[in-house]
Amino acid sequence: MFILGRLYIAPYFNAAHNRVLLGRLSFCALSSWTNVFEENSKGERHSGRGNKKQNRKLKHQNSDVGYSVRGNTDINQIYDYEAYEHKLKVPQLKDIFKLSDNCENDHESKKMENSYVAAKSAISDPSFQPGISSFKRETIIPSSEVKPLNNHNFSNTSMSKAIGSKAADQHEVDPKPLIIEYAFNYLMQNPTLANDWKQFGKQFSEKSFLSTKWSFVLLNYIANKEEHIAGLYEIGMSLVGFVRELGDRHAVTCLVASISLCVHQGGEGFHGAAFGFYDELCSLTDVLDASSTLLLIRSFSKTSRWRQCLEFLEMAKISTNPTQAFYSPIAKAALVAGEMQLAEKLWGEMYSCGIVPSDDVFECLIGLGMVMKLLNILKQFHWIPSENIAFNIQKHFVGHSQTETWNCEVTKVNSKSVCLSCSAKVDPLPRISDGDFGRLQEAFLAKAVLKSGNVFLNSTPDEVREFHEFLSRHKSGFDIIIDGLNVAHCTFQKATTRDRDAVLAQVIRHFSRGGKRVLVLGRKHMEHWKSRKVSNFEPAEQVEWFFASNVSSEDPFMLYAALHSGHNAMVVTNDDLRDHRFLLGPELSDLLKLWQRGHQILFLGIKKQLGKTGPKFHWPDNHDTRVQSSADGSVWHIPFDNGDSRRSFQLPDSWICLRRTLK
Repeated sequence: MFILGRLYIAPYFNAAHNRVLLGRLSFCALSSWTNVFEENSKGERHSGRGNKKQNRKLKHQNSDVGYSVRGNTDINQIYDYEAYEHKLKVPQLKDIFKLSDNCENDHESKKMENSYVAAKSAISDPSFQPGISSFKRETIIPSSEVKPLNNHNFSNTSMSKAIGSKAADQHEVDPKPLIIEYAFNYLMQNPTLANDWKQFGKQFSEKSFLSTKWSFVLLNYIANKEEHIAGLYEIGMSLVGFVRELGDRHAVTCLVASISLCVHQGGEGFHGAAFGFYDELCSLTDVLDASSTLLLIRSFSKTSRWRQCLEFLEMAKISTNPTQAFYSPIAKAALVAGEMQLAEKLWGEMYSCGIVPSDDVFECLIGLGMVMKLLNILKQFHWIPSENIAFNIQKHFVGHSQTETWNCEVTKVNSKSVCLSCSAKVDPLPRISDGDFGRLQEAFLAKAVLKSGNVFLNSTPDEVREFHEFLSRHKSGFDIIIDGLNVAHCTFQKATTRDRDAVLAQVIRHFSRGGKRVLVLGRKHMEHWKSRKVSNFEPAEQVEWFFASNVSSEDPFMLYAALHSGHNAMVVTNDDLRDHRFLLGPELSDLLKLWQRGHQILFLGIKKQLGKTGPKFHWPDNHDTRVQSSADGSVWHIPFDNGDSRRSFQLPDSWICLRRTLK
């Protein structure tokens, strides 16, 4: 399904021009399935990546897709611009170009004029068709091998048969983005199909909304292709012409797509055409949507007018919170142009927004021979590079210098914060200051306790009051707080209540025998479990229980008790606590995540170790997971993300150890 709506952007004052700009945008937004595969294709790093093999497979399948993903927001919307009576005709070049600003000589100016006129003619001339002669020989399938369209159909069934997958028919995944990708690949294998777009569109199932919107979706898909593909420029411009014929309201969509095609598929010789299309775009509207500004940033960042991307970035902030996809192309362009100060300013802004630059930016620094600068940037902003970047850093140091040798090894850091390669100690995990811990306590306790009915607790004011009084009777707090139900369910699949009871008893016994003051949080239905019997534990007075109602959530009680107990309290739970981090807000969320890294114990189940059976745990990190160096710069420890699955609050545990020795 798709959503129809209108977005009216309020007037805003532009001091530079001393005028008020009004932007009226009406849009037809496709559902969020058009946001496909950017995180995997662009190397976006995030917590809990999932299975490494699965990620690599997904990345391989979709490495050429250039969509941007921001949460659940649909960046790639198809916008329908109304009330434009302008015609796509070639304007006076002297009015839309400032050739003296962009060209070094008359020859270059003439070249730009010719490329723009040629591109404009391709769209304006209805007789333009991309025919066989328009394509390189290697991309063409002889006409005798082209499958007849009347025997082909872009439906779930035909797509799944062609790619050998039953997922589309079984609804295991949303098949719509796969259908567009399949249609695109089929089109590139049979380019003569672009001679009749109407006939091509009939191959989409009439039951799908793609039957009426396929041209916009396909154009959007093509416009987001950043890698050069032989023959795609001609096909893309032909499709632009087809969409343009559907009405003047699609003028902005067509112009933005044309700019992207000229830069990415046409090459440097078509940059002048791209500038011409942009100037015509400016004559139609003053404000662009986030999707259009992203395409313009990706395109202009590869041209001599890359500085205009800063204007597009500010424009994007009107309607969205810019992501990595917006910032990274500009930072890379600044590096290539030697504008280090601007690049550092952009990195600072990205850091404040919790954004990590793409691998392209880091690769650019390596390519420019600024590896030590890269290491210092990673150290300064606490950014963790991907596996690919880490290995490229390693390659740079191996055999790079004639006066010194670098030993490079992939390693781990043990529980004592010691590098297993060089036996050096890495920096300890930062301790939350008393001031920050107090703010975290105040924010969480106020929202969880003082404000009855707060979304933090699925509970009642009476129950919250009862728990508050319970903690007041234990002013010294607890050393270990156990999420009883969470731990009890960490057992084999068909475990009975008796089995879960026995598992919980072993965990409680493990901590109580160590002399720890233990609080076990459970629910009312656990009151009769045998694990509650005080005779099971020595000393019995070390263990306390609190039972919430069967419909309450224990997590807020657990966090409340831990923060009440001070800096040294630990929690035993396998819950990621994402909801609570989110509700605390960005700054305090990072504090809670740091607290989790140092205070959350994960229960791995009952295991047999050294001939004995007992509970096994994953203990919190003691070291700081960030790029570190010795005082003289002779030793570097670089953590990197290898894509392995981990908890949302955990950081990667793979490192590269670099040690310098003189030859």
